Amino acid sequence: MYTKPLIRGGQHLLASQIHKRTRRPPAPGNNATTERGKTVPVPKRKTSRSNTRHRRSQWKAIVPNLVTCTNCSSKRLAHTACPTCGTYAKRRVLDV
Repeated sequence: MYTKPLIRGGQHLLASQIHKRTRRPPAPGNNATTERGKTVPVPKRKTSRSNTRHRRSQWKAIVPNLVTCTNCSSKRLAHTACPTCGTYAKRRVLDV
C-alpha cells in the first residue's frame, strides 16, 4: 500500500520515516530501578514550589472549637455534652 509522502523541510518523507527520525532513545539514568531490577516510573518534571506548597496547605491540623461549660467551667467541644459533668444546654444528659 502506497502512502502519500509528507514534505518536511524540503524533503519528501514517508510517515514511517518521520516516526523513525523523531523518536529518541531514552536518556541514560532517567529511570529508577528497585532492588529486583524493575524500572519504576519517574516524574517527568520537577514539582514547582507553588504546587508543592499548595498541596501541603491541606496538611494543616484543625484546632478543635473548645468552649467552657456553663455548669462546671471546664473545656469541652462545642455542641456536645460535657464529659466532666454530663450536661448539655443546661440539662443533665449523661450519668458521670
